[in-house]
Amino acid sequence: MTWILPEGSRLSFAGLSTPLLVLRGIGSGSQGQVYAVELAGERLALKWYLPACIARDPGLELRLSAAISSTAPSASFLWPMALLRPTAESQRLLRCREPGFGYLMNLRPAGFVGAVEHYGGLVDLSLASVLRACLELTDAFHALHSRGLCYKDISLGNLFLEPASGRILICDNDNVDVDGRDPGAVLGTPGFIAPEVLLGRARPGADSDLHSLAVLLFRLLTRHDPFRGAMEVAIRCLDEPARRRLYGEDPVFIFDPNDQRNRPDPELHSAALVTWFSGVSGSPALMSAAM
Repeated sequence: MTWILPEGSRLSFAGLSTPLLVLRGIGSGSQGQVYAVELAGERLALKWYLPACIARDPGLELRLSAAISSTAPSASFLWPMALLRPTAESQRLLRCREPGFGYLMNLRPAGFVGAVEHYGGLVDLSLASVLRACLELTDAFHALHSRGLCYKDISLGNLFLEPASGRILICDNDNVDVDGRDPGAVLGTPGFIAPEVLLGRARPGADSDLHSLAVLLFRLLTRHDPFRGAMEVAIRCLDEPARRRLYGEDPVFIFDPNDQRNRPDPELHSAALVTWFSGVSGSPALMSAAM
């Protein structure tokens, strides 16, 4: 991978009294690249945006500035700390001709893993840890919504878990915006987007966050998609029109008590059946395990 910020370089940024040392690149996505950096002896994380992301999301810098001027809704958010733009001298060292920007945040502590790894069965979490993570998630997003804000892209990819304790950290908070404001470039992650948003009938907001959060909680508890059952099995090619029908035009929860059309297949979806009917769907005994 080609990193925009050269690893091992010392870069100067407007507003910082000392240069920042780029230690290493630690991840990348559709929006940008994330680096481990050191500033005045403190190790932090820096997300640096790709030029294409900046071009398609003109409200990005304004959202970031608003988030930085406020405080995190709770300790569960890896909240932006400072907006960084390179000095002219440092810009010449970057592997990108166009001026860019990024933001500093706390580095993810050791021991936290991506929720995607749990969903894929790559790490083991006890039921108590999963339940604690679910409770912390609901508390965190309640705190966010109570401020009149929305997240717009709740998904497995934006969540880290500590397997031993169930503690959570929510990243990519640069999408957070005032509820009801223009949606910008982010509509959500496929499979988590609310049907009304997917169909273009509503903008992402606190209400659609609740749909995405419900999908995320179900996936954490069962390691299964709540809309992939018999209706998906009947689809020969899961292309975009088929996904639109499955998640937007005719979404049916696989355990809907009043609609049997999308029940899990006993062979293909056995994990969802076993988990759901073992008591995750509401057993007081399992809830007490998290207390």
